[in-house]
Amino acid sequence: MNNKPQPIIEVRHLRREYPLEDDPVTALDDVCLDIAPGEICCIFGPSGSGKSTLLNQLAGLEPATSGAVRIRGTIINLLSQTQLTDFRRQHMGFIFQSYNLLPHLSLLENTALPLLFEGVDRKTRLARARTLLKLVGLENRMSHKPGQMSGGQQQRAGIARAFITDPDIVFADEPTGNLDSKSSRMVMELMHRLSRQHHKTIVIVSHDPEAAAWADHIITLKDGKILEETWNTHTAPSGA
Repeated sequence: MNNKPQPIIEVRHLRREYPLEDDPVTALDDVCLDIAPGEICCIFGPSGSGKSTLLNQLAGLEPATSGAVRIRGTIINLLSQTQLTDFRRQHMGFIFQSYNLLPHLSLLENTALPLLFEGVDRKTRLARARTLLKLVGLENRMSHKPGQMSGGQQQRAGIARAFITDPDIVFADEPTGNLDSKSSRMVMELMHRLSRQHHKTIVIVSHDPEAAAWADHIITLKDGKILEETWNTHTAPSGA
């Protein structure tokens, strides 16, 4: 009997071309992959390999030329823009390389912001934001503005914001790209712990081998194709 769980993300024969005069650029070429629920997956490769394009496809942020992306049984390519927006809000969280925190809001307000669009009342959303900021070690920084924080602290707030809607999948685009090695390790350890404790699927795009080492599943891209897929059997990098 096969007890393997149904993938939360299924990609089949995905192709993405960008028009460029008479010679279109192929960013993704016949990509097929599965990502399991609760898995930390790293889309790994150098600049220009197609990894950011693949992330955009998985998150429904741009249309495919051909092929399909199925998430939780829904083929997102077939959704309208309004349906896609609703689907992302219900099932996805996002962590950005540049943090994307609003400079005029406190960390508490920034973290709570996604719940505002869910129609959650102010008291409830701030209470939930406080809980998450404590979880990521920022309980003494809640009233600070982003400009008063280090890069690592801002990214931890970004992680709290990504998890506040209790998404099934969190997409992280180069989450350690602007951080020093100590802060990078702290951010990766935090995402690893949150994934394990809350059984969340995390999809990371990175060119950093140290970030990839935290993943269960590494998909290496080159020239828009999957070069190889590997699976780690450890629970975390040595010394974590």
